[in-house]
Amino acid sequence: MKNKKIWIGIGVVLLIGVMVTLAVLKNKGDVITAKTTKLSPDTMSETIMASGTLASDKQQTVYLEPERGSVKKIEVKAGDKVKKGDPLVKYENPALAAERKQAELGLERVKVQRSNLYAALEEAKKQTEEEAALSGATGQSTDQIERELKLVNVEVKQMEDSLQQVKNQQAKLAVTSEQAGVVVSVHSIASAANTASPLVVVADLEKLKVEAQISELEAIKVKEKQRATIQSDALPGEEWGGTVTLVGLTPESKSAVGEGSSQVEYPVEIKLDEPVPAKLGSRLIVEIATTEKEVNTLPETAVLQRDEKQVVFVVKGQSAIEKQIEIGLAQEGKIEIIDGVGTDEQVIIEPPEDLKSGTEVKSP
Repeated sequence: MKNKKIWIGIGVVLLIGVMVTLAVLKNKGDVITAKTTKLSPDTMSETIMASGTLASDKQQTVYLEPERGSVKKIEVKAGDKVKKGDPLVKYENPALAAERKQAELGLERVKVQRSNLYAALEEAKKQTEEEAALSGATGQSTDQIERELKLVNVEVKQMEDSLQQVKNQQAKLAVTSEQAGVVVSVHSIASAANTASPLVVVADLEKLKVEAQISELEAIKVKEKQRATIQSDALPGEEWGGTVTLVGLTPESKSAVGEGSSQVEYPVEIKLDEPVPAKLGSRLIVEIATTEKEVNTLPETAVLQRDEKQVVFVVKGQSAIEKQIEIGLAQEGKIEIIDGVGTDEQVIIEPPEDLKSGTEVKSP
């Protein structure tokens, strides 16, 4: 029995020795090879993201106007190129045609009347009062004829004005293009009448813009002449530059964000530097660069997320030490470090996810 206890004691001692040995070996192997860097000064811009729509900077929209008359013909089709003054839509109005005919006849009548009065006036001027008395003439006097001429001239002017008004109305029966461009959409007469859609839309595809909406807080930061970057989900990897040309002074709409609440949105327009190979109305992603500032940065790969906080590992002596940091802007693979790291500290660029303070670090 005594020997048995001795052997048990020896076994426990050996087990403890093995565990200690394994722990020592493990600690000796707890070494990582890592590259380090220091805080690097850089210029960063705060950016605002928004969803936008591609539109033409110059666009003419022609709606159905029943007061002009009935549409006789739509002169263009989608895809047509037009010049300024080219016909787009032609109306017809029989009532205007009848009104014009009546005005023309009325004007002709008073002009004939005026012509007769001028002839009578010339005849009256040839006769003196004495000749008229000797001959017993009973014709109209020059004064009376001149009074009648004044009245007729007024009537002629009225008739000419009436006729011109009718002509002006008839001229509106032909709707012409106000600019050079491309016909981007044409709707049928029935569709335009039932849905309030435009009959014809002409757009200048060489001058494009992006129309977007931003929040009330963002509208305070966004200013005209700020630069913007535009991207499209349909064209991954491509981007285009632009400049903010308009920030609305009043809200354009409200988007519901929850029961009993709404978010005020302001319109923003960005003029594109070059044409975008996308259809008008396409959805685009807009990134507007607002305030620029000088900041200290680290590569994004140096920052780990742990327990809802951001940390980095700095090297002190030959050990990795975890430090909590405060971050700011992120841009092009770099991240702003507001607090937590000194400018002279060596920071591990790509720390392992399971790295712990105290781990030995050696250079590659």
